[in-house]
Amino acid sequence: MKCWSCKKEIDEADAYCRYCGMGQGRFLPFSYTLFGIIICFACLGPFAIYFVAKTPIMGRKSKIILSIIMLAVFCYMAYGICHKLTAAFQEAQQLLGTGMPLVI
Repeated sequence: MKCWSCKKEIDEADAYCRYCGMGQGRFLPFSYTLFGIIICFACLGPFAIYFVAKTPIMGRKSKIILSIIMLAVFCYMAYGICHKLTAAFQEAQQLLGTGMPLVI
């Protein structure tokens, strides 16, 4: 059997790789499980795609689909935040009565 992290040969009975120390099978680190990836995305945003790429529990096609979904959700959220900030700046300009144009 090969370690999913360092790709070196290890025994079938090993719970952890003797070369890199990464857990194997049910001893997989939490950040590489599906729920762990979702939590990482909530905290790290698009940087959680690293964990998607490294997880051994998903196939290549699943990794690509999940990465695209994560990027789409992040772009949607970023657009929403930018839209709300633009509206807030425009409202603040109207309230303050400044004639300075908003540069975006």
